[in-house]
Amino acid sequence: MAKETVIGKEPAATITDTSIGQVLRANYRLVRKLATGNMGDVYVAQQFRPEQIIAVKVFLPALSRNSKFAEHLCMLMQAVRSLSKMVTRIACPIVSVYDYDIDEHGELFVAMELVQGRSLADVLRTDGPLSIQRALHLTTLIADALGAAH
Repeated sequence: MAKETVIGKEPAATITDTSIGQVLRANYRLVRKLATGNMGDVYVAQQFRPEQIIAVKVFLPALSRNSKFAEHLCMLMQAVRSLSKMVTRIACPIVSVYDYDIDEHGELFVAMELVQGRSLADVLRTDGPLSIQRALHLTTLIADALGAAH
């Protein structure tokens, strides 16, 4: 995952999320929802050990109950964790994955580095088309991350 733009659109403030305040595996307290996507919700979370602010993606119950999806996610997260440890040494922009597990309600989640920023969709909407230089910079970051993965 490239570090340039990670955070998606802010959800509507009028929606009450019963997950806020929930503690996953006695180590991650969900503080605020960042985004909702097709696969689940992403939250700002407080990690207790070590103490830090992170991002947690909680997958939809239907995906969490799908054993093939869960198996694939575990393999993917193992690869991403190994990759993020390796690329830290070579300064490649990959988000660190700290943990992945199943919470007390049977839902899969991934705990990862929180990167502040705007989504590419937000940048395009507010700033208009990217300059050639910025588009090349983002493309280079993406290519570096893909190169490190292969």
